[in-house]
Amino acid sequence: MINNYLDWAKRQRKYAIQHALMNQRRSKTFTDPWAKGFYIGLGIASSDEAHRWRKLQKDIESRIAEGWFVAAIDPANHELYDILA
Repeated sequence: MINNYLDWAKRQRKYAIQHALMNQRRSKTFTDPWAKGFYIGLGIASSDEAHRWRKLQKDIESRIAEGWFVAAIDPANHELYDILA
């Protein structure tokens, strides 16, 4: 399950990068100063979002490399199990 979450984080990062590039292109096509500034701001926000997804992705990858897992205790028999497996 942690690999599914890693794949999800990678997709979200890809979409954020696509939105940043799309908004950068839009800011160059408009002549109105308000529209230019609006799309520049959206591009910056999407770029920042992509950086945050990259941090999460690197964190998950390092946890996988270290062999970490998320554990839970079964209330019926009190056994420890990995909920991300």
